[in-house]
Amino acid sequence: MGHPIWKNEWIHDEKEGGMIFIHKKKIDDQKGVLKFILSKIAKNLVSGQSITNISLPVDIFSAESNLQRFLYSMCYGPLVLEGLVNENALKRLIKTVIFGVSNSFLYLSMEKPFNPILGETFQCWINGCPAYAEQISHHPPIGALIFKGRGYDVTGTPHLIKL
Repeated sequence: MGHPIWKNEWIHDEKEGGMIFIHKKKIDDQKGVLKFILSKIAKNLVSGQSITNISLPVDIFSAESNLQRFLYSMCYGPLVLEGLVNENALKRLIKTVIFGVSNSFLYLSMEKPFNPILGETFQCWINGCPAYAEQISHHPPIGALIFKGRGYDVTGTPHLIKL
């Protein structure tokens, strides 16, 4: 699996700094998207059809849905949030920021997740703690989550998370 966050897709550029995406198949798939979109736009313009309903090619999508990725991004919660209420204010702030940053890194991927349909749900266990997500809006696509940790709850949407 490689690095927990970078997986086998990224390497750190020691010379220049920053990260380099090295997953060759995903790079090739991404390059093919532009050609696909341009050909579809040209085809629709020539035939007099609208260009607003062009679908992306399915091979650039991740195997997971947005709800799955949303809950997967919470997996460092038990490591940094347990015992948070017993900490002083500075440690609570630091641990909350660590959780937010780890959440952002784990959510990011070069593949687009499938958008769940309205009312779709996903449930899982994260280190023995139950987590639930549901698609609550189609336009704009919004999911909601409840993550019941030991001594803390995380609720919200991808845009607003409340501890």
